[in-house]
Amino acid sequence: MSSIRIIPLGSGSTGNSFYIEIGPYHLLIDMGIGYRKVRDALQSHGRDLSEIDAIFLTHGHHDHIKAASAICNHTACPVYADQSVMYSIRAVSSERKILDMGASEVLKGLTVIKFPVPHDFVQTSGYVFLCGKEKVGYVTDCGRMNDTILSFLKGSDVVINL
Repeated sequence: MSSIRIIPLGSGSTGNSFYIEIGPYHLLIDMGIGYRKVRDALQSHGRDLSEIDAIFLTHGHHDHIKAASAICNHTACPVYADQSVMYSIRAVSSERKILDMGASEVLKGLTVIKFPVPHDFVQTSGYVFLCGKEKVGYVTDCGRMNDTILSFLKGSDVVINL
């Protein structure tokens, strides 16, 4: 039985954010919608911001990071992103960790694979989250899939493609 749960918190030009549960981990991807909207959406599903283990940012456009400071004021978890995004969120109170392309075990038992996505920001990233035998892929602002992206997403139990 899968322990994957996806809660879309917001998607579109006004703001993007997704909540992903995989194994025992609670992840927030992008912080482009307001703190109250994120808090209320999670609470409506019996979840709380304080449960978030890690936050991952795909790129530094406003619709992906505008609520970073407000959300991070209510969590104690680290924020993972590319160096180009870190400058945009320099006022964030949470620990900021640069995540390079490739695979990294960011939390014990959770491997994250960060891969490039073509977009009009300096560095836009997609992610694959692996926990045990479960695999979730996340791609945003990708006008067109290419073979590289598809190779990273292959075998995913769930793919989120916005």
